[in-house]
Amino acid sequence: MSFVEGDLKCFSFSISDDPRKPSLLVQDFVEFPFSLYKNNDFWIPPMKVGQYFELSKANAFFTHGRAQLFLCKRNGKTVGRVSASVDDLLPSKRIGHFGYFDCVDDLEVATLLLKEVVRWLKNQKKTRIEGPMNFNIYNSYRIQTKGYETTPFMGEVRNHSYYEKLIINLGLDPVRVWKSYEMDPEEMKDLNSKVSGMIQKKQLKFPDEKITHDPADFENFEKEMATLRPICLEIFSDNYSYTEIGDTEYIQSYGSMKKFMTPEQFLKCRNKNGLMIGVAYYYWDFHKSLQKAWGDLQKLEGTPFERPENFVFHTIGAQKDYLSKGVFQYLLNQVYNVMLKSPFKKAIMALCVEELQFFRDYEDGLRAYTLFGKDI
Repeated sequence: MSFVEGDLKCFSFSISDDPRKPSLLVQDFVEFPFSLYKNNDFWIPPMKVGQYFELSKANAFFTHGRAQLFLCKRNGKTVGRVSASVDDLLPSKRIGHFGYFDCVDDLEVATLLLKEVVRWLKNQKKTRIEGPMNFNIYNSYRIQTKGYETTPFMGEVRNHSYYEKLIINLGLDPVRVWKSYEMDPEEMKDLNSKVSGMIQKKQLKFPDEKITHDPADFENFEKEMATLRPICLEIFSDNYSYTEIGDTEYIQSYGSMKKFMTPEQFLKCRNKNGLMIGVAYYYWDFHKSLQKAWGDLQKLEGTPFERPENFVFHTIGAQKDYLSKGVFQYLLNQVYNVMLKSPFKKAIMALCVEELQFFRDYEDGLRAYTLFGKDI
């Protein structure tokens, strides 16, 4: 189906039945950002095979969600793309999402894309739109709204600076803000000194708490991911748009991390009874290797990774009952001890909620990311 407005045409189409057999429109949808960012040194291209999987019925999201895709063309040339989606697991039944938002710097194009998303969401009985959200929080979401000049890192959303202006001009307001912080080795040393002091105070306050850790079992990766899912979801449970996904979807969302990590970079934290109470996972920043592969998984796997300069803290968290007992600080300290074994230029505390004050003294190199919304 297509909708024509002036010299613009908007195509509406479904996800693929089979990720190996995408339609021409789905292929165009996946390829568009590669042309939009072809001269941008800060964009980190996703693996195309992963995008085709996400945009197909093989994605476990579609056991509880629905989506429609839209492409905007001017004189036959693609100038914008977007998805509309609803998730039956969301606590709020009002909200539908827009995602996979990429657009030339043209408000007319962005307006037509959002118009068709809103039309589709209203047909799904939704009364509010929020995004960008690529279906749910276990995929990419948000746009970058500060720090465009900073070096990108693997796992970071990057986009043209004009996206914020387009989205605000569409009448959407900020809903949530996240931040990432850069620290050099001296700043990390200073932070770890503070953390060590906190740990000592916690040990005095809770002398019977004996905390240990061990690496993830990568030999039995899928079984390990299923074991880790409950504690990881509990850590995420206060996040924006949280949903409790099952083992299959969790493994699909995080399984690709394995190729970039070692077991020691995925720590499981236990109490004195051996029960898992926290996790930390972190990785070297291989964004340059991803940029060189340019979406080609075979090229990525067939080329030795470049030696990275930066370290990324992705997730550090604990069960709520143990946050007051120093588990967060314990895991941060353990990660720091591993980092000391290899020289690094920057450590990046990635995608922290704006309300988190723990890293507020390290504002240099700050990046911000925003999610927007409005009633419809």
